[in-house]
Amino acid sequence: MRIKRLFREGVDNATTGPYAPGAWGESFATGPKLFIGSIFESEELPRQEVKTIRELSLEHGIKLVLVGAHGSNVYSGKARATADYDFICDKPEGLVALVKKYMPHLEIKDKGVVYRLYKDGKQIIDIIKPYSKINLAALSQSHEFDGFMVPSVEVMVALKYTSMMSPNRDMADRMQDLVDFARIVKNNLGLDKSEVSRLAETSWPSGGVEVLALMGQVAKNQPIHLP
Repeated sequence: MRIKRLFREGVDNATTGPYAPGAWGESFATGPKLFIGSIFESEELPRQEVKTIRELSLEHGIKLVLVGAHGSNVYSGKARATADYDFICDKPEGLVALVKKYMPHLEIKDKGVVYRLYKDGKQIIDIIKPYSKINLAALSQSHEFDGFMVPSVEVMVALKYTSMMSPNRDMADRMQDLVDFARIVKNNLGLDKSEVSRLAETSWPSGGVEVLALMGQVAKNQPIHLP
C-alpha cells in the first residue's frame, strides 16, 4: 500500500521529531506501520464518515485526538480491528452541530460523557467530551500521525489504565483494555514511566504507584488480575 511505504520512508529518514531514532523507544517503529491498514483497508469500516468528520474538524478549528483501539494500534505492535472509532474532542458540541448539518444520515445520542454516532443502527463513532484531566492531557500531549492527532504513548498507556480500572465499564471491555495496555507497554519499554505515573495519579487515588506496578508485571510477563 503506497501510503504505508511513504510513512515507512518518513520514519526511516527522520532525524528529529516524533519519528526520530529513539524518540519513542527502540520498538516504536514496529507499531505505527500497522495503523493505516486498521483504518482504511477494510470495506466494513465507516471510512467516509471518519474522513468527513476529520475534514469538518480541521475546517472549523476543532481538535480531535484518536484514541480507543485505533489509537492503541499506533503503539501496540499488533493491530486490533474494530468497526467503531473513538475521538476525544475539545469542542464536542460544536462538532456535533456540524455533524447534524452536514451528515444528517447519522443518528446522534448524548450519553453524558460522550456523543455516540450511529449509521443504520450501528455504532460507528464516539465523540468523547473533555470531562477529565486525562482526556485534557490527550488533547494537549498529542502529535500528528497520517492526518490524525494521536496521544503520546505515555498518555495512551494512562488512558488504558484508567479504562481498565473503571468499575463502571463492562468486564469484557476492561479485559480488552488490559490487553491493549500490556501490548503498548511491552512494545514501548523505553517510554517515560514517571510521566505515565503522573498521568495515572490524576485518574485514580494511588494510581501513580499502581500503574508502575502493573507495568512492571507486564515487563516480567507476569499475569495481571483486575479487581
